Amino acid sequence: MKTNCFKVVNFGTGILESTKLTNIIVYPNPTNGEFNIDIVDGIEKVKVFDILGNMVFESGEPKSNFKINIFHPGIYVIQITSNNQLIYKKLVVI
Repeated sequence: MKTNCFKVVNFGTGILESTKLTNIIVYPNPTNGEFNIDIVDGIEKVKVFDILGNMVFESGEPKSNFKINIFHPGIYVIQITSNNQLIYKKLVVI
């Protein structure tokens, strides 16, 4: 008897957000380009990338409110450096 075996592989197309630090909130989301980051451990650096991987914003200032007017509507990835860890959050700009 011949049997067919299949291996199911899940290739995700979404953005895997960090789950190590669950005390990070990015709001409002969706946004018009201005957003806040609430984090207990403090922010060392913030970078924002468009969906193609191009960096569109970088800040080394330890602050929690960011107003960025260069965004076009779309999906962006926020890279937050905190306590020498990289945390990724998705941001939708309308």
